[in-house]
Amino acid sequence: KAMSAESIGNAYNIIENISRKAENTVYFRGNLSSPLDHGFSAGYVFGDTVSVSNKNANLTAFGNEYLSASGAQNVRAICGGKVIATGHCDALGNYIVVDHGFGLFSWYCHLSDFNSSIGKTLAVGESVGKSGIGGFAETDGFLLLVSLNGRLLDPSVIIE
Repeated sequence: KAMSAESIGNAYNIIENISRKAENTVYFRGNLSSPLDHGFSAGYVFGDTVSVSNKNANLTAFGNEYLSASGAQNVRAICGGKVIATGHCDALGNYIVVDHGFGLFSWYCHLSDFNSSIGKTLAVGESVGKSGIGGFAETDGFLLLVSLNGRLLDPSVIIE
């Protein structure tokens, strides 16, 4: 099944709707943790043109892809926060969203499994779930999105 403009639009609607749930509580303290520090390697990055062969499409990346050396590897929170949503859609695969306060969210997409549930407060580096293949992914890993007040940001700006 080809990835349609409707699927991508649906992902953006999910991002916008969940972003409205932002809390004023600041959950993060100290440094952010890079997925590269936890055994993942870099795939494509925000803004790259990505060819998705199994979807017969070229897309502009709206997050950073991190690749796993082994299947179902722990994906860790880049900073402290509260889990506010989990779900699935074609473009994001299985995803979990962490609110860090003041409109800053991290999104962990293409997961095979969740280790966290809505309402759980996470510390930096705590596992949110397991890497997987989903959405646009063709290899094991995960997609990291960062949004501020509903607008997607390049994750590299804040973590690397």
